[in-house]
Amino acid sequence: MSLPLIPFYFVRHGETEANVAFQVAGHLDSPLTKRGQQQAKQVAKVVEALDNKPRKIFHSDLSRARDTAYAINEILSVDIFEHEGLREHHFGIFEGHDVWDDVFQILRRDERPEGGESRNDFKQRLIKVFNEIIVEQESPILITAHGGFAHQIQRLFGQDGHFMIDNCHLHYFEPWEENEHAPWKVYVFDIDNDGEIKKRAADWCPSIVGMRE
Repeated sequence: MSLPLIPFYFVRHGETEANVAFQVAGHLDSPLTKRGQQQAKQVAKVVEALDNKPRKIFHSDLSRARDTAYAINEILSVDIFEHEGLREHHFGIFEGHDVWDDVFQILRRDERPEGGESRNDFKQRLIKVFNEIIVEQESPILITAHGGFAHQIQRLFGQDGHFMIDNCHLHYFEPWEENEHAPWKVYVFDIDNDGEIKKRAADWCPSIVGMRE
């Protein structure tokens, strides 16, 4: 089973208490900080400025993704759905601790942390849920989830899978079937100081870095 090539938006949740403490959150329900709540409101403004807005929102059942999704939907007012399968990578015994170096070593060896998921386990879960949520959906949809979701997609681009995905930056995945190395062109949207929306190639999508539209 592979990822279907449809256009979609992706937002990683806002800053959390675990982010600030450099702790491994995984399936732990770490809440948004005040800064994270503000980030969610800011990315909602970016979504509002889009010409082609998301038709529906799908979000992880962890509160950091849910709260970010609902902040965005205050502007969109579209149908919104929760899906447990969109949860972050389950890091087992490492969750709740500042042990990212240990986690990265295990993931690169594709080992399964005690009580958690290997990198391949997580990949297969996301492929399954991605195929489930887009069945007969009008594109584009918005997925509000976690850094691990983007890290798995990065691997399709030949990246290590740990290129930093900032909190609450709107990414757009545009199908790119003719490219043999990567399935999408990936863009990031921001609003400049004049309130104008800006679109740029994602840093971790090397095939299109430098392109201008």
